[in-house]
Amino acid sequence: MADAHRLHAESMVVAKRKLIPVDDAYVTQRLLEIDACFRDAPSYKKALNYAEVELTDFLMMKGSVTLATATPVHVLAYLVNKDLGTKINTVVHLRACPELGSRTRVACKCPVRMKWSSLDSLIGRVRRIFNDSGRTTDWVPESATGNPCASYPVKEYLKAIKREQSMAGVTPNQAVPFFRDKLVQLVLYINNELRLERNLSPGVETARSLTLARDRAFFCLDLHTCKRGDDLCKLLIPQIICLPDGSGYVFNMTISKTRRDGSIHTFGAKKSVSNAMICPVGNLEGMVNAFKSAGLDMTSGFLFRQHSKKRQCTALGFGQKGLQSTEIASNLKAYL
Repeated sequence: MADAHRLHAESMVVAKRKLIPVDDAYVTQRLLEIDACFRDAPSYKKALNYAEVELTDFLMMKGSVTLATATPVHVLAYLVNKDLGTKINTVVHLRACPELGSRTRVACKCPVRMKWSSLDSLIGRVRRIFNDSGRTTDWVPESATGNPCASYPVKEYLKAIKREQSMAGVTPNQAVPFFRDKLVQLVLYINNELRLERNLSPGVETARSLTLARDRAFFCLDLHTCKRGDDLCKLLIPQIICLPDGSGYVFNMTISKTRRDGSIHTFGAKKSVSNAMICPVGNLEGMVNAFKSAGLDMTSGFLFRQHSKKRQCTALGFGQKGLQSTEIASNLKAYL
């Protein structure tokens, strides 16, 4: 009797529960969108295409091997051969070398290798190439099937390279410090260039003047927050809140190189009277006003916009696409 009552109660709960209908087409489409969001990144797509062409050419030279027949032995040969590339410049000093621990070599003949972090990224791209060719499972040595990058020998090779370079004192490259006095010189130069540009076209913003105003604001905010330039490129306008008294702004950053879990990092900036020339707030407002006068919508989207000469349908080559770290780095080198 008790079992009958329990079964009746469970059936009533199931009847009241509103089941979500299964839509396989929606699930498939959504997964494709997520995959495209990552793969359509310009830098990743370019690196993936380059790696695929290079890998297929290498396999052909190994006796007409294809992506469908390659084994971990072929993958390891390809990875080792990459050490012979012209752009490889990480010196791995031998244990007995007197220059052990140095980033360069003067008198020794120690080998030059691919840095282990770059090797790790390359293995990830090669694994993706095999996945796209239909080899999606882990490597099975007994049947010689699966993804050769997802094999024990390739994983152990990466560990061995990392250990070898750690013992040789190979450390990650550090960015050159950018101090306040250098920022002052940089802003002085940009201000002068901006003044000359606006004198040539009084009352009208040009692509050059917008670029200068954007870069000035970017560099000032970058030094104020001590954030990675790539992180600031992802900053969205809706994430910025103006203080009630109008003295500054609060920035809520949700994506950065080390922050991808949905948490928020908040930082603020207030107007400075004593350092007005390099004040991030004043320069940001100057940039926003310049972009608005050029006809750009500054109520949504990315705060810092990318410029492209190919983008003829937008205001002076600026649209809604976010600034790329490569563009701002290239401009910085030009200014300095």
